[in-house]
Amino acid sequence: MTSKVSLILNKIHDVDEVNSLLVSAFVDINKLRIEDGSWLSRYIIPASIENNLYIRLLKFENAVVNTYDYFSFELLIDFFEFVVSPLDKVVTGAIYTPQHIRKAIVDHVFHLLEGRDYAALRVADIACGCGGFFLTVCEKILSETDLDCHYIYEHILYGCDIEKYCIERSKILLTLKALERGERTDNLVFNLHPGNSLIFDWSAEIPGFTGFDAVVGNPPYVTSAKMSDETRAFLNNWEVCCSGKADLYIPFFQIAIELLNDAGILGYITVSNFYRSLNGKALRDYFAGHQLNLTIVDFGGEQVFKGCSTYTCLFFACRQQEGLVRYIRTNSSIVQDVRTLHFIEAAYEDLDSTKGWVIKDHRINGILRQIENTGTSLDKVAAISNGIATLKNELYVLNVVGETEHEFIHEYEGVRYPIEREICRQVVKPSVMDVNAPLEEQTGWIIYPYEVQGRRAICYDERTMREHYSHAFNYLQVVRSILAKRDKGKRKYEQWFAYGRSQAINMPGFRLFMPYIAERPTFMLSDINGLLYYNGFALVSNNIQQLERLNKILNTDIFWFYVENISKPYANGYYSMGKRYIRYFGIPDMNEVQLAALDAAIEKEDIEEILYPCYFGRGVEQARRIIMDYLK
Repeated sequence: MTSKVSLILNKIHDVDEVNSLLVSAFVDINKLRIEDGSWLSRYIIPASIENNLYIRLLKFENAVVNTYDYFSFELLIDFFEFVVSPLDKVVTGAIYTPQHIRKAIVDHVFHLLEGRDYAALRVADIACGCGGFFLTVCEKILSETDLDCHYIYEHILYGCDIEKYCIERSKILLTLKALERGERTDNLVFNLHPGNSLIFDWSAEIPGFTGFDAVVGNPPYVTSAKMSDETRAFLNNWEVCCSGKADLYIPFFQIAIELLNDAGILGYITVSNFYRSLNGKALRDYFAGHQLNLTIVDFGGEQVFKGCSTYTCLFFACRQQEGLVRYIRTNSSIVQDVRTLHFIEAAYEDLDSTKGWVIKDHRINGILRQIENTGTSLDKVAAISNGIATLKNELYVLNVVGETEHEFIHEYEGVRYPIEREICRQVVKPSVMDVNAPLEEQTGWIIYPYEVQGRRAICYDERTMREHYSHAFNYLQVVRSILAKRDKGKRKYEQWFAYGRSQAINMPGFRLFMPYIAERPTFMLSDINGLLYYNGFALVSNNIQQLERLNKILNTDIFWFYVENISKPYANGYYSMGKRYIRYFGIPDMNEVQLAALDAAIEKEDIEEILYPCYFGRGVEQARRIIMDYLK
């Protein structure tokens, strides 16, 4: 969207005024005529130079005409989604779904409905936003039948959204579609309802309701941390939300499936985490328990939605109980007809709901099983741990601009504060470390308001801080109001200046650091016992030699092949290094001769020459070919 168009839209905050601007511009630019009695008339801005909104309309039309070839329905949907307030986007997960994605979903759903009488169908979007999926379904039916918009809206399309203005905009969109086709718009009937799908009762709206033939859409993605207390309470009504901290999209699978009739089809674009995440376990169990046929078109690390770092997939489910999951990872740009894709099939009994589903071809699955069945799992060899969590690192980690014998000089927002050295500890940030630079050049200092007593770290009280660390305490007083906003101000800490979480505050041992996400093996060994770290992970052990060996093993193609096939993908070829994904990687149980050879080996090729037989025995050459072909 161009800056001129967005600038005009950003200046209007009233919902009705935005709707009026967009409807008036769409009708005028496309030379449509609204008949007398149409409810759209209320959105037409009167032509008057004394009307500020009319002046904005002229500027907006000029910007649109000079920027775009034509004012299409797709552009209108994009504008509608753009003017959803940032707060509403956070709370409701509203986002524009690209046209080619909607079309791929709707086309495949209707392929699966082949042979049904379109006039008898009921198709729903239970988080409809501004109506993009309705438009796509309508255009599909119009292109293949003699039905008109009046009939489709009254008898086929059903929808719900938590925001009333989204329902209004869906009606506007569909009304304009009818108007464009030359149909009358003064007597349209809609089955679109404002309401929360977590508790919405469709049987109260549809007499004799027996289920929908299809549910399509883009369920809202809102993390657990950003939900209201009321929404979290509603999640308890759904069995798929009982593992981990469920995100808002998760119950929408169960809601949609239970709204389908026995032959119904579900088609979503949705977050792809569910098939491997901790909070998706109950959902995986639900799918397996009902033996639903699933089709997953995974877009991996591709970001389909503009300006949104969410990783998605197309998801289809039908209630025929054959117990098959069909899976492919591909790029969204080549997905036009889902039927043409070459899927891997897996039965539920071959998938592990606890670990997360790994759906690969039999050759890759075989290699992964051999790796996991080798020796001892990584998490049994060394602890895989998160770093400290202050929840306000920028306030605790010092920006050192000078120092004296007893103090660091910390600069914050242009003001310099002395901080006692004695209350500071060394700290490192694995997410930005450079494995080619010495670790000591990458450490900083952090305020550490704790006294270590054995394995415990006890936060100082205010009296101790005032008497012994008055400079640090004075600085923390300056930022106290910001610290108080951690956890939305709802959590009571041991002391108001304590770290946000107790994890890793006092964790003895040496560290093998790694970032949260990586595009290749990225590890850095520390021989500083108990070194603090944040924004990253570490393998922790009291045995430095053990970590040196792990550093060699994990910097191999064997490990990275495992990561790329097991872990969560991110944009630009990055993968998660989280404990959930790497914990089951097998570490070979090696004899003294093998360990001596590993200790002596320096080059990656020499290390892999030692390791491949440990993992694959007589199948070394075949495994090597599979791994090399996959990674090249």
